[in-house]
Amino acid sequence: MIGIIGGYGEVGLEVTRLLKKYNKHSLRIGGRNIKLAKMKLQKELFDVEWMQVDVDSDRSVEAFIDGCDLIINCVGPSYNSESLAAKKCFEKKCNYVDLGINKKLESMRNINNDITAIYGAGFMPGLSGILPRWLAQKFHKVSSLTCYTGISDKFTSSAAEDYLAGIFDSNKSLAAWKEGKVVNSCLKRKTNVQLPYFLEEVNLYPYFDKETEYVAESIGIEDGEWYMAFEGENIQSVLEKVCFEFISDKKNAVKHLCMATTLDSIEIGSYVNFLVEMHGIEEENEIVKTLILQMDKPSVLTGTMAALVGIAILEGRVKKGVYPLAEVSGTENLIEKLNEVKVLRSFQIQNYPVKELLRVVEGEI
Repeated sequence: MIGIIGGYGEVGLEVTRLLKKYNKHSLRIGGRNIKLAKMKLQKELFDVEWMQVDVDSDRSVEAFIDGCDLIINCVGPSYNSESLAAKKCFEKKCNYVDLGINKKLESMRNINNDITAIYGAGFMPGLSGILPRWLAQKFHKVSSLTCYTGISDKFTSSAAEDYLAGIFDSNKSLAAWKEGKVVNSCLKRKTNVQLPYFLEEVNLYPYFDKETEYVAESIGIEDGEWYMAFEGENIQSVLEKVCFEFISDKKNAVKHLCMATTLDSIEIGSYVNFLVEMHGIEEENEIVKTLILQMDKPSVLTGTMAALVGIAILEGRVKKGVYPLAEVSGTENLIEKLNEVKVLRSFQIQNYPVKELLRVVEGEI
């Protein structure tokens, strides 16, 4: 059995739907307020088990885990969570998937156990770390990469809180990977930049965290830059303000960020645009490849990844241990499965750098 904590929320429901369609295990959905969710979803999820669970209660979490081979935790915010569900899964030798990242989970990495526990198991973090590693396999040697991530979606309170906490926790300000090491404060924000697959000009905000550092080291690149690409005006107008506000008034910061993302998603819609431009050597020739992933709804992509990882664990296709999704083995298989479930709008590799790709999209080449 697979237990999904928060399996009726925006992301959790996507996890549940994909597991119902593509896996043979029975499902148990849990949460604090399941009565309303059960009434609303009973017709669609008629064959799942519903169970009340309080993620802060030892007894409640233990009861929910009993009989499960895997727990997928879709409850947020995760950055300050005590990770009780993870701890109980270790005790009961039950496999575990968590969409979030926090220090409690990271501290469990050295625990020797027979189970697999994967955290940061969504789109970003998660798939955003897998895709560059997967693309790098098409090179003999990779010299550099530049990654652009554009996301437009209405944030839930939990998502907004985790997003702001992530900026403060592991993000290195204006940093990049230069000459094989992390260099702080070497990049600048870029305004009014044209990128392919974006309808409007975007502003680019550099970011660098533990996932990007792992990617840079594992691929063995000399240089790497990562940017968030913001198209919506509302989030850009409040982003700096809410980052400072988050220190003194979390509730208002979260409220303002949620409002901004809601307005942007109304104006420009929901989407994921993920571009990775990679330079390197193949058969002694210098080549460039750009990976393009497009998606209409970020929550669907995040839920899909968590579900696919859960299936991979139960099928024994990933290494045992405790680690983030970005470090998962068998990237080829996960990308293959992601394409098979047909949730993506576009997934392709072009033999052009991003600047030339802009001209290709506009029909100049």
